[in-house]
Amino acid sequence: MQSEPSSIQIALTPRFKRYFRELAKRYRSIRTDLQLLQFKLQEVHS
Repeated sequence: MQSEPSSIQIALTPRFKRYFRELAKRYRSIRTDLQLLQFKLQEVHS
């Protein structure tokens, strides 16, 4: 009996959100890059 792989959860701290907002102004693709990172982490985890 194989258990279902748990999904990975990423908690963003207020500090990260603040820095992220500033970085997003300079780096337009940062949101897409982080979504890709989350997808890759879920792939590796499962």
